[in-house]
Amino acid sequence: MTAQFREKITIEGEKYGMASEPLDPLIVREFSGHREGFPHGYPTLYPSCTACWRGYIGHWLIDDNQLWLLDVRGSNEVDDGKIYVEVDQDQLKLLDWRKTFFNYQKGNIKAEWFSGQLVIEMGELIEYVHMGYYSKYEKYMLIDIKDGNVIAQSEVTEKPPNA
Repeated sequence: MTAQFREKITIEGEKYGMASEPLDPLIVREFSGHREGFPHGYPTLYPSCTACWRGYIGHWLIDDNQLWLLDVRGSNEVDDGKIYVEVDQDQLKLLDWRKTFFNYQKGNIKAEWFSGQLVIEMGELIEYVHMGYYSKYEKYMLIDIKDGNVIAQSEVTEKPPNA
């Protein structure tokens, strides 16, 4: 697997890359079973390139000890960041993420579906690894989230083994 584009997150006005995918549990939940308009039930988010197999890049914010989803964009900036799902072999459908996941909710969306640890990459890139999120950085911020709320935060110099 190619090194993956990072999710984007803003914390206290600073922008970082994130080696975590907090939207994934919601996608799995929403796309499990039959979905209207998808003949095989479980659509596949269409990757625009091998550096973004998940098919999207989430833009996030930590504010007032809460995790917020700001935007979801496809990885192909040439295509205006649109996200596609593969509904059948060689057939794509444009995904309206606000409609599909949030019933057209506007503004920032609290990530109440997410509980887990965010791994935020900080400082200089120490070693590039051409696979997944395996590149090594100077340090990491680990943020533990429960139902969209920050419950713990720490900085470490070694990437956690499960990240």
